[in-house]
Amino acid sequence: MKNSSIITQIILAAAIIILYVLHFSGNKKEAEKQTTSPALTTDSIPKNTPTELPDFSIVYINSDSLMENYELVKDMKKKLESRMKDYENSFQTKLKKFEKDVQSFQESARYYTQEEGQKKQLELMEREQELTALKEDLSNKLAEEEHKMNVELKKRINDFLKKQNHQKQYHFILGYSDLTNILYANDSLDITTIVLNGLNTEYKAEKEKK
Repeated sequence: MKNSSIITQIILAAAIIILYVLHFSGNKKEAEKQTTSPALTTDSIPKNTPTELPDFSIVYINSDSLMENYELVKDMKKKLESRMKDYENSFQTKLKKFEKDVQSFQESARYYTQEEGQKKQLELMEREQELTALKEDLSNKLAEEEHKMNVELKKRINDFLKKQNHQKQYHFILGYSDLTNILYANDSLDITTIVLNGLNTEYKAEKEKK
C-alpha cells in the first residue's frame, strides 16, 4: 500500500489563504461629498512615521505590504502552522501503526487459516478506509480554521477603516497588490503605512489586555 502523507494535502490547502486574503474592492462604498478635514485619525500612530493623508477621494492600501507586516497575520500564520503540524503528527502516528500491521500480516499470512486471513484482511481494509476519512477530515478542519481566520482578518480591517473614515473623507479605499488588475498606482494615494501602524497599535493594545 502506498504511503499517504497529509503534509502535501494540508500545505496545498493552506498555502493560498493567509498571504493574499484581502481584497478591499468588495467593500467600496460611495459616500457624500464633504469638505471636512481628513477623517483617518493619526493619534495612535507612532512618531517618525508618515501621518499626512492625501487629499483625494480615492486612495489605496498595498495589500501585500499589509499582509506581510500586520502582526495579527503573523500570529495567525503561526497558529495555523502549529495546528497543521499537530494534524500531521496525529495522522502519521496512525499511518505508521497501520503500515506496520500490514507488513506483519504479510509476513505471517501463511500461518493463518483461510477464515482468519480473510478476517484480518477485512480489518485492515476497514482501517485503511478510516485513515482516508481521517485525512479528509483533518484537511477539512484546517480549511475551516483558515476560513474563520480570513473572515476575522477582513472584518478587523474593514471595521478599522470604517471607524477611522467615519466622516466619509474617502469615497473609495482600494486594495492594491501584484495580483490585482490595477497596473499603476500613484504613491501619493498610498495610505498603507498609516493604516498598518494603526492596525498594529490596536492589535498590540488588545494583546496586552489578555
